[in-house]
Amino acid sequence: MKKLSVLLFGALMSMPTFAAVQFTYPYEGAELTYEITSTISNEVRVTKGDATATEVIIPDNVEYDGKQYTVRAIYANAFEGMTSMTSIVITQRLKSIGDFAFRNCSNLTSVTLPDEFDSIGNWAFGRCSKLSQISTVNVLTVGLSAFSGCSSLTEISLTDDITAMGNNCFYNCTALENITLPAKLPRIYQDMFNGCSSLTEITIPDAVQTVQASAFEGCKNLKTVTFGTGLTEIYSYAFRNCSSLEEIVVPETVIKLWQSVFQGCSSLKTATLPDDLSDIGKNQFLNCTSLTDVNIPSALTSVPESMFSGCRSLTEITIPDAVQSLQLSAFEGCSSLKTINFGTGLTQIYGYAFRNCSGLDEFVVPETVTSLGQNAFQGCSFLQTATLPDDLSDIGKNQFMGCTSLSRVNIPSVLTAIPEGMFSECTALTETDFELPRTVTSIGNSAFSGCTGFTKLNLPNSITDIEASAFSSCSGLTEVVLPLSVTTLGASAFNSCENLATAVLPPSCQAIPAGLFQNCLSLSRVYLGPNISEIGDEAFAGCALTDIYITAQTPPSIQATSFTDQTSATLYLQGEEAEADYKAAENWSEFANVKQMNVADGIDVKKIDDSANDEEATGDTVRYKATLVGTNVSIPYVFWRSSDPSVAYVDSKGVVTLLAGGDDVTPATITAETLYADGPVHTVTGDEDITTDDDDDIPTTGMEAIAEIDNHIIEEIYTLNGVSVGSNPEDLTPGVYVCRFADGKTCKIRK
Repeated sequence: MKKLSVLLFGALMSMPTFAAVQFTYPYEGAELTYEITSTISNEVRVTKGDATATEVIIPDNVEYDGKQYTVRAIYANAFEGMTSMTSIVITQRLKSIGDFAFRNCSNLTSVTLPDEFDSIGNWAFGRCSKLSQISTVNVLTVGLSAFSGCSSLTEISLTDDITAMGNNCFYNCTALENITLPAKLPRIYQDMFNGCSSLTEITIPDAVQTVQASAFEGCKNLKTVTFGTGLTEIYSYAFRNCSSLEEIVVPETVIKLWQSVFQGCSSLKTATLPDDLSDIGKNQFLNCTSLTDVNIPSALTSVPESMFSGCRSLTEITIPDAVQSLQLSAFEGCSSLKTINFGTGLTQIYGYAFRNCSGLDEFVVPETVTSLGQNAFQGCSFLQTATLPDDLSDIGKNQFMGCTSLSRVNIPSVLTAIPEGMFSECTALTETDFELPRTVTSIGNSAFSGCTGFTKLNLPNSITDIEASAFSSCSGLTEVVLPLSVTTLGASAFNSCENLATAVLPPSCQAIPAGLFQNCLSLSRVYLGPNISEIGDEAFAGCALTDIYITAQTPPSIQATSFTDQTSATLYLQGEEAEADYKAAENWSEFANVKQMNVADGIDVKKIDDSANDEEATGDTVRYKATLVGTNVSIPYVFWRSSDPSVAYVDSKGVVTLLAGGDDVTPATITAETLYADGPVHTVTGDEDITTDDDDDIPTTGMEAIAEIDNHIIEEIYTLNGVSVGSNPEDLTPGVYVCRFADGKTCKIRK
C-alpha cells in the first residue's frame, strides 16, 4: 500500500501544469481575446469580443507562441452588450456557447452556427432584438432564455437531436411565425413560447409528455394546435390569452389540466375534453368570451372555481351526474346562459357560482342541493322565478341581490333566518310573491333593502330579530305593523322608506335603534308600546311626523337628534302622570303639543271560521277577529301571542294553526294584546261563537257581493281554512271566502 501511494504521488507530480493564459488574435478585421483551456489537446475558448467589430468570424484555429490551438467554446458574457456587431460566423469545431455570450447585442442580425455542437447556454442570444436569421440549431441542449427577446426572429430550425431546452427559450420572440419542435423533446418548457404573438400554428411531437406553465401564453395569433399521442398533462396558463385559438381538442391521453390553461382565449368557440378527465384546475376557461360548445367530463366530481366565468356566449351547459359541487364563480358572468341541465349528484353550489348570469330567467335548484354559497345568483337581472328545495337550510348572504326581475321565489320551510342581503335590490319582488315560513326567526342585515315593490309586510309571528337596514329604501311601503314576536330591531332597519306613512311597533319592542326610520320622508304617524326604554340617535330624523303615540309610562331616554322637529308633532300619552313625567324629561320637554290618548276598555274576540271537526287534529286552523272596545280608541291595533308556538301557532291576523296535540301535550294559550300599558289583554278560550258580521250591510253570497264590496277597502281575503289569497276579488276561483276590511269588519262571500 505504501509503495502504491508513492507511485501515485510520483504520477501526479509528473502531470503538466499551467496558469490560464489569455491572448488576442486578429482575424478578418476583428481582434478577439482567447484563453487556453488545454495544453494537451491544444484548445482555447473565446473570452472577449472586439467591441468595435461589425462582422465577426471566429476561426477554426488560432496561433499563440508558435502553436496552433483549436477554438472549442465561446465563454460566458464574451460578446455581451457589443452593440456594433451585426453578424457572426462561428467555427465548425465549436462545442459550446456559454451563458449570456451574445446577450443584448442589439444590432446583431445574422448568426451562422456550426453544423453540429453540444450546447447553447442560458440567455446566450437573449435580447438580440434585431436577430432575424440564424442557421439550423443542431445541438443537444439549449439553455433557458437562450433566444428570449429576439423580437425580429421570424423562423428557426431545430434538429431532432435536441433533448433538452430551458424555460423561456423563445420568450417574447414576437416575430416568430414558424418553428418545428424536435421529435425527441420530452416536454414543452415553461414560458418557452410565451409572448410569441406571430406564431400561428404548432405541432406537439409524440414524445412530449407535458406542456408546462405558460408555454404558449400570449401567443395571440395561434390558431392551430396539433397534439401528439404522448401528452399526459397541460400545466397552468399554457395557452392563456391565445386570443385567436378557435377550437381545442384535448387528447384522450391527458389526465390533468392545471389551472387557467385556456383562460382568456377570447375566440375559442369549441372545447372538447376527455370524458374520463377528472383533474381540472380553476379558471380553466375564464373569459373565453366566444365559447359556445364545451363538455364537462363525466368523471369530474366538482366544477372548479371560475371554470367558465366570463364565458358570455355560453347558452347551455350539462352538469354530469358525478358532479357534487359547483365551486366559487364557476359560471359567473355567463350572461347568455339560459339552460342548465343538472345531474343527480349535485349537493353544493358555492359562492358567486351564477353571479351576473343575466340570461337566466328561471332557476330550479335541484332537490339534492344542501348548501348555497353567498352571492350565488347576485345580479341575475332577468331572473324571474327561483325555486329552492324545501329542506334547504344552508343559504349564504346576498343570494339574490340585484335580481331586479325576480317576482316569484319560495322560501324553504326549514329556514330559520333570512340571510344578509338575500333579496336586496329585488325591485320587482312584492309581498305577495313569496311567504316567509314560521320557522324564520330573524331577518338579516339588508335582507330586503331596496325592495321597492313592497307595499306592506307580511311577517310571520315568529320573527324575533330584524337586523340593520333589513328593509331600508323599500320606497313602496306605506304601512309597517310588526308582529308581537319581534323583540330586537337593528339600526336603520327601515331607513329611507320614503313613502312609509304609518309605523306600528309591537309591545315586545324595548329599544328603538339609531336611524330606524331615518329619512322616511312621508312618515307622519308612529305607535310605540309600553316597554320602550330608549330611542336612538336620529331614529326619526328626516320624518314628517304629525302624531306620535307612546304608551310607555316612564319616558324613554332619547337623544337631542332622535326627532328632527319636536314642535310640529303632537305627542299622545297614556295617563296624566305620564304626561307630567314627559313634560319634565330631557328632550321630551321640547314637544310643544302633548295630548291624552283614548284608551280601549277591553278586547272583544270572535271566531270567524273553524276548519276543525269535532276532534281537533294537527293542521286544523281557527280564525279569530279581535275588536277593541271603547269610544274613539286611539290605538286600534291588536297583537296575537301563543304561549307555545310549537303546539299552536297564531299569526298576526289571528289565524291559529294546531301543530301538536294529544294527551301528553300541554295546550298552548292564545292571547290578544294591545299597545296600551297594563292591557287590555284577552285570553282565547276556544268557546267563542262563530260570527260572519252579517250586520255590516255587506252581502254574503253571490257575484253581487264582489261588486258591492268595492265600496269598502279590502284588507285581505282568506279561504275558510285561513289561507290568505290576496286582496282582489276578481282573482278568486269559485268558492266561499272571508273578506277582512280596513275598518276591521269581515264578511263571507261566494264566487
